[in-house]
Amino acid sequence: NSFCTLLELPNTDPENLMSTLLVTASARYAGSNSRALGTKLATGLSEKLALPLVTRDVARLPAVTEGFANATFVPAGKRTAEQRQALEFSDEIVAEAQKAQVIVLATPVYNFGPAPGLKAWADHLARIGVTFEYNADGTPVGKLTGKRVYTVVAAGGVTEGAPHDALSPWLKAYMPFVGLGEDHTVIWQVAGAQGAVDKIDSILADATSAPQS
Repeated sequence: NSFCTLLELPNTDPENLMSTLLVTASARYAGSNSRALGTKLATGLSEKLALPLVTRDVARLPAVTEGFANATFVPAGKRTAEQRQALEFSDEIVAEAQKAQVIVLATPVYNFGPAPGLKAWADHLARIGVTFEYNADGTPVGKLTGKRVYTVVAAGGVTEGAPHDALSPWLKAYMPFVGLGEDHTVIWQVAGAQGAVDKIDSILADATSAPQS
């Protein structure tokens, strides 16, 4: 699409990829299983890989607005103060993701899908010409490549891959769209099970080097 060239492109120099990013989405703070599991994984990876930990809580992140949508089609140097403000959350979220070598997303399953905060984060992250673009044939190409990504899910009674699991198909579609699907691991915790903790322990035991972009 011709308007891709209007937008700023990300700095993907490997030397600038320098953090472990933890994104937490649960509406609950005390007693949240997804927060506890995601924090365990992100903290452990940060220590093992010697990468500083950056935390972004998105439980109260506002949804994208009309102002956001309009501002994304204006070249960065020509945006008004109002348009820059409309993209403020998005710019921060994009910059954090661009600089991360490892990304840990922690979310509960709400009404069979992602927490609203995670969906809002994904909407703010998806910026045409910045985190994705389209080929001449209309095929989307994600630009946030070369990262190791984990999604930690606290699912209550929802089993991964069940007919009423709407989170897994969304992740499968969205993550490659912005380039985060190359090395993406889902850790699914059903209430009362120990599997997620064991999987996190195994990941941390095997974590010896940061991913190479």
